[in-house]
Amino acid sequence: MERQEDSNYPVHVAIIIDGNGRWAKKNGESRSFGYQSGSKVVLDMMLAALELHIKYFTIYAFSLENWKRPKEEVDIIMRLIHTSIDEEVILKHNIRFKFLGKSEMLPPELNEYLHHLESVTGEKTEMVFTVCISYSSKSEITDAVKALFNYFTKNKLDINQITENEISRFLSSNFLPNPDLIIRTGGEYRLSNFMLWQSAYSELYFLEKYWPDFNREDLLQAIQHYQKRERRYGGV
Repeated sequence: MERQEDSNYPVHVAIIIDGNGRWAKKNGESRSFGYQSGSKVVLDMMLAALELHIKYFTIYAFSLENWKRPKEEVDIIMRLIHTSIDEEVILKHNIRFKFLGKSEMLPPELNEYLHHLESVTGEKTEMVFTVCISYSSKSEITDAVKALFNYFTKNKLDINQITENEISRFLSSNFLPNPDLIIRTGGEYRLSNFMLWQSAYSELYFLEKYWPDFNREDLLQAIQHYQKRERRYGGV
């Protein structure tokens, strides 16, 4: 599928990946097997997005609230994230890697690896691939408000100068355009604390299919569905 510059085509596509555990249960497998199967889909979808000429592709892999899960399960997820984000594949395809989330909460080896990927791919230009781990939109907004307050106080600026653009500038995701299309797998119909500020006018696409079963055809269908929508941003 080739992108036409004058077509209604998404620049930024984000996916809330969900359903690994339920997929495992349905197939009579352990939850860890479900996470392992789901981890294999991530790079395949990254490459599919690249082939579909998506300029920004974001995966919501692990929320700040997910730390409440059993430690054994969290440890498995962290190891799978580390092994599934393949540096060689990312470099080979000229992809810039970015990370969003509370990095200080991650295992040191994973934290170091993610920042290493950001460093070595910083000049890549084909696509920006962002993985959200230990991420919370409310936390991101809270941190942005604190930084904005400190900036305005330090520079003795008038609070009336604060605009939506100023707030966006202080978000940790300020390198990304707002998502045009947000996809969620697993049959749930909510954003689960994902990019709440940025998704004000995002198109939402939900499907029942669990993440380990999500494939390139599903991604293409979501984009085609997006193209049929009319985005009016509150206008007529």
